[in-house]
Amino acid sequence: MQEKHLQDQVKQVAFLINLLKTTPSGQGTLFNDSLLFVANEHGAGWDDTHSMGDMPILFAGGAAGRLVRGRHFRFPGGKKEAGYASALVTILHAFGIADTKVGTYGLTPLPGVLS
Repeated sequence: MQEKHLQDQVKQVAFLINLLKTTPSGQGTLFNDSLLFVANEHGAGWDDTHSMGDMPILFAGGAAGRLVRGRHFRFPGGKKEAGYASALVTILHAFGIADTKVGTYGLTPLPGVLS
């Protein structure tokens, strides 16, 4: 049941991405100017722990040239919650907000993601 739920969610994300890619904006498309942040908050599984280990996070869109595109990153180690918070700090930095803390974690942006 959960697997079908996740598949349905991914289909909706794909639909939104396609819609953004086909909508003109300025010199390009809305996809080029947007940043979508997609995460599965269940991390490693649907167990009772809602583990934050191996949490998939997707940045999609051009973010107006602020993020490296077309790459896959894996950031192992450290507190599992820190990876998720670092992804959020990365978004802040991409848009010129120099905060280094989201929630209780003092962090830096994910390395190699900002252009």
